[in-house]
Amino acid sequence: MARRTDLRKFQESLIERLQGSAQAESLGAKLGFMIGDDPWLIDLTSISEVLPVPELEPVPRARSWLIGIANIRGHLYSVTDMGLFQGQPRVEIDGTSRVLLLNPKLIRGTALLVTSTLGLRHQGQLSSETPLPGVESPWVQAVHHDREYRRWRELDVTRLVTDARFLEVSEQTE
Repeated sequence: MARRTDLRKFQESLIERLQGSAQAESLGAKLGFMIGDDPWLIDLTSISEVLPVPELEPVPRARSWLIGIANIRGHLYSVTDMGLFQGQPRVEIDGTSRVLLLNPKLIRGTALLVTSTLGLRHQGQLSSETPLPGVESPWVQAVHHDREYRRWRELDVTRLVTDARFLEVSEQTE
Protein backbone atom coordinates (compact mmCIF):
# COMPACT_ATOMS: atom_id res chain seq x y z
CA MET A 1 0.00 0.00 0.00
CA ALA A 2 2.88 2.36 0.75
CA ARG A 3 4.12 1.94 -2.79
CA ARG A 4 0.84 3.22 -4.23
CA THR A 5 1.00 6.30 -2.04
CA ASP A 6 4.59 6.93 -3.10
CA LEU A 7 3.68 6.45 -6.76
CA ARG A 8 0.70 8.77 -6.40
CA LYS A 9 2.87 11.45 -4.74
CA PHE A 10 5.44 11.05 -7.48
CA GLN A 11 2.79 11.44 -10.19
CA GLU A 12 1.34 14.52 -8.49
CA SER A 13 4.81 16.03 -8.16
CA LEU A 14 5.53 15.31 -11.82
CA ILE A 15 2.27 16.96 -12.91
CA GLU A 16 3.07 20.06 -10.82
CA ARG A 17 6.55 20.32 -12.34
CA LEU A 18 5.19 19.95 -15.88
CA GLN A 19 2.58 22.62 -15.25
CA GLY A 20 5.27 24.88 -13.77
CA SER A 21 7.40 24.32 -16.86
CA ALA A 22 4.50 25.20 -19.17
CA GLN A 23 3.85 28.36 -17.14
CA ALA A 24 7.55 29.29 -17.33
CA GLU A 25 7.49 29.04 -21.11
CA SER A 26 4.31 31.14 -21.34
CA LEU A 27 5.93 33.85 -19.19
CA GLY A 28 8.94 34.14 -21.49
CA ALA A 29 11.35 32.48 -19.10
CA LYS A 30 15.00 32.26 -20.06
CA LEU A 31 17.83 30.35 -18.45
CA GLY A 32 20.35 32.55 -16.70
CA PHE A 33 24.00 31.52 -16.74
CA MET A 34 27.42 32.99 -16.18
CA ILE A 35 30.41 33.24 -18.51
CA GLY A 36 33.18 34.35 -16.21
CA ASP A 37 31.72 37.28 -14.25
CA ASP A 38 29.14 38.18 -16.92
CA PRO A 39 25.48 37.15 -16.62
CA TRP A 40 23.82 35.81 -19.77
CA LEU A 41 20.39 34.55 -20.82
CA ILE A 42 19.38 31.88 -23.29
CA ASP A 43 15.95 30.99 -24.58
CA LEU A 44 14.82 27.61 -23.25
CA THR A 45 13.98 26.41 -26.76
CA SER A 46 17.62 26.86 -27.80
CA ILE A 47 18.90 24.18 -25.45
CA SER A 48 17.96 20.57 -24.94
CA GLU A 49 19.71 19.89 -21.65
CA VAL A 50 22.01 21.29 -18.97
CA LEU A 51 24.61 18.90 -17.54
CA PRO A 52 27.63 18.85 -15.27
CA VAL A 53 30.81 18.88 -17.34
CA PRO A 54 31.39 15.38 -18.74
CA GLU A 55 34.77 13.82 -19.42
CA LEU A 56 36.34 15.60 -22.37
CA GLU A 57 38.73 14.25 -24.98
CA PRO A 58 40.98 16.90 -26.55
CA VAL A 59 40.77 17.58 -30.27
CA PRO A 60 44.17 17.83 -31.99
CA ARG A 61 44.74 20.96 -34.09
CA ALA A 62 41.52 22.57 -32.89
CA ARG A 63 41.24 26.17 -31.79
CA SER A 64 41.85 26.68 -28.08
CA TRP A 65 38.18 27.42 -27.39
CA LEU A 66 37.09 24.01 -28.70
CA ILE A 67 38.09 22.29 -25.49
CA GLY A 68 37.10 18.77 -26.42
CA ILE A 69 34.63 16.15 -27.50
CA ALA A 70 32.25 14.54 -25.01
CA ASN A 71 30.40 11.27 -25.32
CA ILE A 72 26.96 11.91 -23.85
CA ARG A 73 24.73 8.85 -23.87
CA GLY A 74 26.40 7.53 -27.02
CA HIS A 75 26.32 10.82 -28.94
CA LEU A 76 29.40 12.97 -29.56
CA TYR A 77 29.28 16.66 -28.70
CA SER A 78 31.91 19.28 -29.45
CA VAL A 79 32.28 21.50 -26.39
CA THR A 80 33.08 25.20 -26.81
CA ASP A 81 34.50 27.21 -23.92
CA MET A 82 32.38 30.35 -24.24
CA GLY A 83 34.87 32.43 -22.25
CA LEU A 84 37.78 31.64 -24.58
CA PHE A 85 35.56 31.91 -27.66
CA GLN A 86 34.75 35.51 -26.73
CA GLY A 87 38.36 36.42 -25.95
CA GLN A 88 37.90 36.23 -22.18
CA PRO A 89 39.66 33.95 -19.67
CA ARG A 90 39.06 30.22 -19.82
CA VAL A 91 35.99 28.92 -17.99
CA GLU A 92 37.28 27.10 -14.93
CA ILE A 93 35.85 23.60 -14.75
CA ASP A 94 34.66 22.96 -11.22
CA GLY A 95 31.55 21.77 -9.40
CA THR A 96 29.44 24.70 -10.61
CA SER A 97 30.43 24.75 -14.30
CA ARG A 98 27.95 23.27 -16.76
CA VAL A 99 27.55 22.38 -20.39
CA LEU A 100 24.48 23.54 -22.27
CA LEU A 101 23.55 21.06 -24.98
CA LEU A 102 22.20 23.06 -27.90
CA ASN A 103 18.90 22.07 -29.44
CA PRO A 104 19.62 19.58 -32.24
CA LYS A 105 17.03 21.37 -34.40
CA LEU A 106 19.47 24.31 -34.49
CA ILE A 107 22.76 22.38 -34.68
CA ARG A 108 23.64 18.78 -33.89
CA GLY A 109 26.30 17.68 -31.45
CA THR A 110 27.22 21.07 -30.00
CA ALA A 111 27.58 22.07 -26.36
CA LEU A 112 28.67 25.28 -24.64
CA LEU A 113 30.78 25.32 -21.48
CA VAL A 114 29.62 28.01 -19.04
CA THR A 115 30.83 29.01 -15.57
CA SER A 116 27.51 28.24 -13.84
CA THR A 117 23.76 28.35 -14.27
CA LEU A 118 21.56 30.80 -12.37
CA GLY A 119 18.04 29.44 -12.89
CA LEU A 120 15.13 30.94 -14.77
CA ARG A 121 14.65 34.64 -15.34
CA HIS A 122 11.29 35.93 -16.50
CA GLN A 123 10.87 38.58 -19.16
CA GLY A 124 8.71 40.66 -16.81
CA GLN A 125 11.65 41.04 -14.40
CA LEU A 126 13.89 42.63 -17.04
CA SER A 127 14.00 45.82 -19.07
CA SER A 128 15.45 45.52 -22.55
CA GLU A 129 17.55 47.61 -24.88
CA THR A 130 18.80 47.03 -28.39
CA PRO A 131 22.49 46.08 -28.47
CA LEU A 132 24.73 48.61 -30.18
CA PRO A 133 26.27 47.33 -33.43
CA GLY A 134 30.02 46.89 -33.13
CA VAL A 135 29.89 47.08 -29.33
CA GLU A 136 28.28 43.71 -28.73
CA SER A 137 29.13 40.43 -30.43
CA PRO A 138 26.90 39.51 -33.37
CA TRP A 139 25.38 36.64 -31.34
CA VAL A 140 24.04 39.02 -28.66
CA GLN A 141 20.34 39.25 -29.39
CA ALA A 142 19.45 41.79 -26.72
CA VAL A 143 20.76 43.42 -23.58
CA HIS A 144 18.58 43.38 -20.46
CA HIS A 145 18.78 44.99 -17.04
CA ASP A 146 17.27 43.51 -13.90
CA ARG A 147 15.99 45.35 -10.84
CA GLU A 148 19.49 45.46 -9.37
CA TYR A 149 20.73 47.14 -12.60
CA ARG A 150 22.77 44.08 -13.52
CA ARG A 151 23.40 43.86 -17.26
CA TRP A 152 22.36 40.56 -18.92
CA ARG A 153 23.26 39.68 -22.49
CA GLU A 154 20.89 37.37 -24.32
CA LEU A 155 22.56 34.73 -26.49
CA ASP A 156 21.07 34.23 -29.95
CA VAL A 157 22.04 30.63 -30.65
CA THR A 158 21.05 30.81 -34.32
CA ARG A 159 23.44 33.71 -34.91
CA LEU A 160 26.17 31.97 -32.90
CA VAL A 161 26.01 28.67 -34.77
CA THR A 162 25.96 30.39 -38.16
CA ASP A 163 28.89 32.67 -37.34
CA ALA A 164 31.88 31.80 -39.56
CA ARG A 165 34.31 32.05 -36.63
CA PHE A 166 32.27 29.57 -34.57
CA LEU A 167 32.13 27.12 -37.46
CA GLU A 168 35.88 27.29 -38.21
CA VAL A 169 37.24 25.10 -35.41
CA SER A 170 40.54 23.99 -36.88
CA GLU A 171 43.78 25.90 -36.32
CA GLN A 172 45.03 27.58 -39.46
CA THR A 173 48.28 26.12 -40.73
CA GLU A 174 50.42 27.83 -43.30
